Amino acid sequence: MTGPARTAVRSAPPGARGSGELLDLMRGFVVAKSLFVAADLAVADLLAGGPRPVAELAAATETHPDALRRLLRALCGVEVFTDAGGDRFGLGRLGPGLLTAGPHSVRNWLLVNGGPVFRAFDGMPEAVRSGRPAFADLFGRSFFDHMKRSTQDGQWFHAAMDEISRRTADALLAAYDFRGVTSVVDVGGGRGGLLAALLRAHASLRGTVFDRPEVVRTARATVAAAGVADRCELRGGDFFRSVPAGADCYLLSWILHDWDDSAALRLLRSCRRAIPATGRLLLVEALLPPADRPHFAHFGDLVMLVALGGRERTEEQYAALLAAAGFRLARVIPTGEPRSLLEAVPW
Repeated sequence: MTGPARTAVRSAPPGARGSGELLDLMRGFVVAKSLFVAADLAVADLLAGGPRPVAELAAATETHPDALRRLLRALCGVEVFTDAGGDRFGLGRLGPGLLTAGPHSVRNWLLVNGGPVFRAFDGMPEAVRSGRPAFADLFGRSFFDHMKRSTQDGQWFHAAMDEISRRTADALLAAYDFRGVTSVVDVGGGRGGLLAALLRAHASLRGTVFDRPEVVRTARATVAAAGVADRCELRGGDFFRSVPAGADCYLLSWILHDWDDSAALRLLRSCRRAIPATGRLLLVEALLPPADRPHFAHFGDLVMLVALGGRERTEEQYAALLAAAGFRLARVIPTGEPRSLLEAVPW
C-alpha cells in the first residue's frame, strides 16, 4: 500500500523569502500584546509551583478557557510557557520574567510597554512627520503627567522603574569601583531602589535620593527595608532648577534619554552647579551603535520619540552634551547589560 503522492517543494525566490521575513517582523505587535495580557493576568504566578490545567488557570484568571489556551499556546512558541501535555501548561525558559515577585521580573515593564506606550504608538505616524511626541495628543497630557494622574498606569510605571533599578544596581556594582566615594546623589532616583542597593553594598557610603516630592516620599519604605535609612536622605525638588550640592558623586540612571537636548543640557548644567571640582558624574544610558548593528536602543529611540520626546544617543553625542554643560567624558564602561556607564568629570 502506498501513501499519498507528495509534490516536491521548490525553494522560494529571495524576494519572496524577504517578504516572509517582513511579515514575521510585523507580527511582533501580536507577541507584544500577548505578553501584556499574560502579564496582566499574572498567569506566571499561577504556574510557579508547576504545570496546571487550562481549566484551573481560566477559573483563577476569570477568562474563557479556549481563548486562554490559545494565548498560552502562542506564547509557548517564544518560550514563555511550555505545553506540559494533557491540556496543561507550565513556565517556559522566559516565563520567570513574568513572575510578580521574581528577582528577575520584568512584568511591570511589559505592562507599561504593552499598555500606555503601546497605545501611544497609534500616534507614531504623526510623531515621525512632526518630530514631536504623540503621547500628549492621544492621552491629553504628557507621559510623566499621565503617570502621576493615572493610578493604574502610574503603579505599573513606578514598579517597572523598581525592576530596572534592580538590574541596574547589579550591573553598576559589578562594573564600577566606588572606593573613595563618600556621598552619592541619585538624581531622578525614584523610589530609591538603586541607591539603596549601592548603600547596602558599601557600608561607608552616604546618599541622597532626589526626585519630585510626590515620588521621593515613596522611597522611605524602600530605604527602610534595605536597612540604610540612617545613611540616606530623601530630597524633593525640580532637577532642572537645582540638585543637592556638595556630593562626591552624582548619578543619573536612565534619565537623560527621557529629554531632548535642550532639557538634557539644563539638567546637566544643574548638576554642574552642584558638583565640586573633584566630583564625578555617572550616567547609565544605552549607547546607540551604528545603524546596521542590531541593538534594542534603536527601537528604544522610537519609544522616546513617540512617548516622551527624548532620544537615545551615541557616545559622541553624549560627549558633546556633557562638554556643553562643563563636563569632560572621562571613560565609558561596559556593564554586561545593554546600558553603559559613562563617567564624566568637571572641567
